[in-house]
Amino acid sequence: MPDILYRILLSALVLLVLGGALYVFNQRVKAFYLDRPSLRFRRQVLQLVAVLLTLLLSILLLPLTDELRGHLLGLLGLIISATIALSSTTLVGNMMAGIMLKTVGSFKPGSYITVGDHFGRVSEMDLLH
Repeated sequence: MPDILYRILLSALVLLVLGGALYVFNQRVKAFYLDRPSLRFRRQVLQLVAVLLTLLLSILLLPLTDELRGHLLGLLGLIISATIALSSTTLVGNMMAGIMLKTVGSFKPGSYITVGDHFGRVSEMDLLH
């Protein structure tokens, strides 16, 4: 019985510490990028990576058997792969185009662009629009 109680307390402590660290990280990232709306994409990517790393660390640090840990890591990989694979091609295409536009930096918010017969000003840039 004490072994089960030890595992439960250790699991709760690991999840509490990692959850608290993720919360503090997200609050600091929000505060840092609050007056930098042009860097919204970078903030979103940082927060996504932080959540994924926290999830991975929680699986690795919880007191689990090696077999169960392997199954959970496989499940995490399967969920991430399925999310990417089952997303519509438009969504993935738009994400890749957004990443490329951010990387190349050919225009930024405030720039005027012409696409086909449409002319307009870029008001904001995000991961998907």
